[in-house]
Amino acid sequence: MGENKDSTAVGQGGTALSYRELDEKSDVLARALTALGVAPEDRVGILMERGVDVVVALLGTLKAGCAYAPLDIRSPAARLRTVVEECGTRLVLVDRPERAAALRDGSGGGPGGVHVRVVGELTARALPPVAGPPPVHPQQLAYVIHTSGSTGRPKGVAISHRDVVAFAADGCWEGIDRRVLLQSPLEFDASVYQILVPLLRGGTVVVAPPGRLDAAQLARTLAEERITSTFITPSMFNVLTEESPDAFAHGCQVWMGGEVASPGAVARTLAASGPRSVVNVYGPTEVTVFATRHLVTEVGDGPVPIGSALAGVRTHVLDEELRPVGAGEVGELYLAGRGVARGYWGRPALTAGRFVADPFAGDGSRMYRTGDLVRRRADGLLEYFGRQDNQVKLRGFRIELGEIEHQLTRRADVARAAVVTLPDRHGGHHLVAYVVPATPADGARGDWPARLLDALRAHLPGHMVPAACVVVERLPLTNNGKLDVRALPAPVFEGAGRAPRNRAERLLCEVFADVLGVAGVGIDDSFFALGGHSLTATRAAAAIASALGVRPGLEDLFAAPTPAGLAARLADRPDTGAGPVPPAAAPADGPVALSHAQRRLWLLYQLMADADPGYHIPLLFRLSVPVDTAAFDAALADVTARHETLRTVFPADGETAHQRILDPADAAVRLTVTDCRLAALDALLTAAVRAPFDLETEPPLRVTLFRTGEEQVLLVVLHHIAADGWSFTPLFRDLSRAYAARRAGAAPAFRPLPVQYRDHAAWQRTVLGDRDDPGSLLARQLAHWRTALAGIPLCTPLPGDRPRPEYAGGAGAVVGFTVPAELRRELDELARAAGCTLFVVLQAALAGLLTRLGGGEDIVVGTPTAGRADPALDDLVGFFVNTVVLRTDTSGDPTFGELLRRVREAWIPAYAHQDVPFDLLVEAVNPPRSLAHHPVFQIAFGLLNTEDSALELDGTRHHWRLAGTGAARFDLAFDAVSRTDADGAPGDLDISLEYATELFDRATVERLADRYVRLLRAAAAAPDQPLHTFALDPRESPAP
Repeated sequence: MGENKDSTAVGQGGTALSYRELDEKSDVLARALTALGVAPEDRVGILMERGVDVVVALLGTLKAGCAYAPLDIRSPAARLRTVVEECGTRLVLVDRPERAAALRDGSGGGPGGVHVRVVGELTARALPPVAGPPPVHPQQLAYVIHTSGSTGRPKGVAISHRDVVAFAADGCWEGIDRRVLLQSPLEFDASVYQILVPLLRGGTVVVAPPGRLDAAQLARTLAEERITSTFITPSMFNVLTEESPDAFAHGCQVWMGGEVASPGAVARTLAASGPRSVVNVYGPTEVTVFATRHLVTEVGDGPVPIGSALAGVRTHVLDEELRPVGAGEVGELYLAGRGVARGYWGRPALTAGRFVADPFAGDGSRMYRTGDLVRRRADGLLEYFGRQDNQVKLRGFRIELGEIEHQLTRRADVARAAVVTLPDRHGGHHLVAYVVPATPADGARGDWPARLLDALRAHLPGHMVPAACVVVERLPLTNNGKLDVRALPAPVFEGAGRAPRNRAERLLCEVFADVLGVAGVGIDDSFFALGGHSLTATRAAAAIASALGVRPGLEDLFAAPTPAGLAARLADRPDTGAGPVPPAAAPADGPVALSHAQRRLWLLYQLMADADPGYHIPLLFRLSVPVDTAAFDAALADVTARHETLRTVFPADGETAHQRILDPADAAVRLTVTDCRLAALDALLTAAVRAPFDLETEPPLRVTLFRTGEEQVLLVVLHHIAADGWSFTPLFRDLSRAYAARRAGAAPAFRPLPVQYRDHAAWQRTVLGDRDDPGSLLARQLAHWRTALAGIPLCTPLPGDRPRPEYAGGAGAVVGFTVPAELRRELDELARAAGCTLFVVLQAALAGLLTRLGGGEDIVVGTPTAGRADPALDDLVGFFVNTVVLRTDTSGDPTFGELLRRVREAWIPAYAHQDVPFDLLVEAVNPPRSLAHHPVFQIAFGLLNTEDSALELDGTRHHWRLAGTGAARFDLAFDAVSRTDADGAPGDLDISLEYATELFDRATVERLADRYVRLLRAAAAAPDQPLHTFALDPRESPAP
C-alpha cells in the first residue's frame, strides 16, 4: 500500500473503502475462507450485484489462494447450477441470503455439497486466531470465467495469477488509472482490467450504480465521478456518441472492445474532441482480457484496427495449415506468449482442440486458436474481419457480416448498423440488416431502407445484400453491452429486385420464394443465386406446372433462371396442364408391388451371395453422452411404426417379389447393446456391418450400441432397398424427436405422413407408363438415352496397380478425404459465376482428373439423383434414388471454364431424363456385357447436399460417418457429403472414395484423392487456364 493506504481504493455512491480498509476486509475474508476449509485452486463462486463488496470478495478469494468463478445474477437458475457443477464449486459467496434460492432446483435440491455464505457476514464476525492462507504461487489458478459453448454447455476459461499480474503490470496503463469505472459484470473479463489495473497502481475503482445502465446513466456517471478511464463495448459507445455526445467531454480515456468498432462513431467522437483518447482493444477470454490495442488517432476507409500486441503477447496470422499468410492477406489469428490460459476447466478434449503447440516458439509453449479472421497491414497493425466459425453461408457463398456493416456505417445517414442471419422455414438463413438512422428525418422516409439496399448493391455482390432492412431507434444490448440479437424485432422480408409486372411473373416469384424458402423474390433474382440446385429445380418445375399450366424443363431454368426471363421463355408455350398427378395414399390391402429400384436390388440380392454387403448402408456415430437404452428402444419402435419401409420384408413371388409391410408390433427392430473391450471393437463393428440381411423375413434396419467403458459407438445399418442418402435427414430427425419425447416419458407427436413408400411405388408405374407405348414418359426418355449414350467406351481405362480380373470379385475399401470449407467457398463462387451448381463443378473436376490420368476424352460417370420430385416425399425414408449417366467430352485440352460449360450442357438433359430406372436404361443402351466390370460406367460420383442429418441426444448433436463394408460396387465411387458449420451453414465437403481392392492399392487411391483436391484448388484459382496446366502433384510446377 505504501503512501496510498488512506487513499480511496474502491467506492460506490456514499460507500468507500481506503486501501487499508480494503486490505483488512479482504484479509478477514481470506482467513474466513481458509477456516471454512477451502484449499488452493478451489473455485469459489461469486454471485453478487455490482458493489464495493464484490471487490472485497474477489480480493479475499485470491488471497486465500483460491480462484474466483463469477456467476451472473441475471442468469436462469438452471444455468447457474450448470456453471457451479461444471466448475466443481463447493462454496458460493453472495451479497444477500436469498440468492441461495437460485442454486436450488424446483425440488429444493441443487448441486451437491455447495455451501452459500454472505460476504458481509464473513467479514463482520471476529474470527479466532487461525493460520493465514498459504502463499500464492504464480502458477496457481486466479479465476475461471465461463463462456458459452456451441453445444449449450458453458466452458470455463482457467487463468493463472501470473498472467493476471503480467496483464495488470503492462506499461500501456500508465497515466490512465486514477479513477477507473467498474461497470462490466464480473463474469465479463473486462472487469479484471476495471478492478485490478487501478488497484495495482494506486488508483480508485469507481463502482457504477447497480443494475443495467442506459446511455444517459452511464454518461452521468462518467461526468459526476470524474472518470479518467473506462471500458465500454462498441455498441454502447455508439449509443453514447449519439444520445450523449458530451459523455466524454471531461477528457477520460475510452477503451473499447468485445465487438467490431464502428468507424463512423469513432470518427464523430474524435472530431468532437471529447475523450482524451480512444483505444480499440481486442482479446478473447482465453488470453487474459486484452491481447492487442490500437490508439485511434484517425479513421480511414477500412475497419478500425485492433492494433498490435501488448507486451509479451505474440500474434500469428496463419492459414489452415498453420503457415503464415502474407501481409494484407486474411488468415486466422493465433495468440501465444503472455496471457494464454491453462485451457478449459475440466475439458481436456476441448482444450486440446483450441490450445495447440506453437511451432514458432521452439520452447514447447502453446498458442490459442482464436477462430477470428484478421489481416496484418503493411504498417504491422491488425484488422479484424469477423469470426471464422461465425461466417454464414448464403446463396452458395460464405459471407463476413462485418463487411456489410462497414458499408452501412460509412454512410452519413446511418448512425449504427448490425447485420444478422435469421433462419427461414426451410432450414436456410436470411441476411437481415438493422439500422439506426443518423437523424429521425432519415428513418421517417418510407423508401430509406430500400435506398440503403440499393446502395449496398453498388458496393457488394448480390449474395451479400440483405433480404430485409429494418429501421430501429436503437440496437438492444445484453448485460455485457453487446448486441442482443434475440431482442431485435422480426423483419418483414421484401424482394430485392423489381416487382412483378404481370400474372406470370407474379406466380413465378411466388413459386421461387416457396420452393427456396425465401419470403420475397424480385423478377430479376436468379433461382440458383438464391440457393437453388437440381433437386429444388425439379420441385420448382412441378410447382410452376401447377401454377401456370406449363411445365418448364431443367434446361429452361438454367437458361432463364429469373422470373422475368423464365416468364418470357414460357410465354408462347402451349398449356400442358399441371403435369403428373402427385403421389397419393394407395390402398393397403394385398401384396404391394416393388418399385423399379427395389426390383433391381432384389434381383442383385438373389444373384449375389447372401453375405455380400455391397448394398448395406453402415452409419457410425461416436457418442459423447450416455444413452438411455429403454428410451432409445422405444424411439426405434416409434420410427419404424412411422416409416413403413423400415418394417417391410420382401418375400419371393415366382421370379420377382412383393412388399409385405409388417405390423409395428411384429417389426422387432430393437436396440442391441454389446459391451466389449476397446481392442475388440473394430472387429465387432466389421462383423456387424457385413452381417447379411434376410430380406424375405427380416426388416432392413439394425441398430447396435457398442460400449467399451471408454467410449460408446452407435452403428445403424440399413439395407439400400429400404433407404437412400436423402433418407438420413428424416430418419435421424424423427429418431431424435422420438428419443427426446421418450426421455420425457411421453410419446412423440409426429405430424402424419401424407404418403408412404408403397404409394410412391404404385405412382411411379402409373406415371412412367409402358415402354412399348411410344407416347409414354418411359418410352420417350429411353429414346433419349439410346441416342445420348451411343458409342460410349466399353470401360474407362485407368492405370491400376493390377490387371482387371475376368470376374469382378466385389472386394473394396474406402479412403476418406475433405474439401475444406475455404475451398468450398471458392468453388461455390466459381459455380455462381459460371451459372451452374456446385455439383457441376465437382463433376467437371472429376472428368478433368480422369482425362489427365489416362482415362480418355469420353468420360462416362454414374451419378445418383434424389428421385423426390414431389414435396410429399421429403419426409419419407425410402429407396427413391435413381442412377443417371453423365457423359463428358474433355477433348481439345479445354480450360476449366469451358469444361464447366460442357458438363452443364450434358447434365441438363441427363437430369431432365432421370426417371428411367437404371436397369431399363442398361437394357435400352445394351452395351457389351462383361463379368469383369459394371455396365455403362465404372466410376460413380454423388453429392449429398440435404439439410443436416445429425442425431441429437439430450441436446448434443452427433454426426454420422460411413463405415467401410469391405465391398466395392464400382471401380471407384466418390460419395461427397456437405457438412454444416456451427452456425448451421454448409461447410466442409467430406468425401468417401470407395475403390476395388483387386484393381488399386490404398496408396494409389490416396494419391488420387490428393490430386482431385489439388485440381479443385487450381480450377478455383484459374478457371481460364487449360487442364494440362494444373499441377496435380506436390513437386509438379504449373505448366506454361
